[in-house]
Amino acid sequence: MLAPPNRTPLLARRLHKQLLYRLTARDCGRKLADQAFYELLPQPHIHTLIIAGTAGPRGRWSPFGNQLNDGVVAVEETFLDPNAEVIRVPSVHTLIMNSPLVTRINCEFLADSQK
Repeated sequence: MLAPPNRTPLLARRLHKQLLYRLTARDCGRKLADQAFYELLPQPHIHTLIIAGTAGPRGRWSPFGNQLNDGVVAVEETFLDPNAEVIRVPSVHTLIMNSPLVTRINCEFLADSQK
């Protein structure tokens, strides 16, 4: 999983009442802000790899405070059960899929799962 929100993301909870957010994100944006939606999602029953970005802004002016994040999703928001492996990479949300490091991590994970 690449930078998935596995619980309601902070940004969705903060923005879901804003008209522009509702108009652009529509049903997807509504579901992102709805914890009940996440509770209905099935959980994987296999070894799962989650890759979370850490290059988002932190500090006083960041909506995430000092939490590690990718600019859209906090690392903590990607967590599933304790059996899911979370790897942190220095990337922002929109570029994480283009990271050579992420490609290498995915290839290694897939190769290991074939054994």
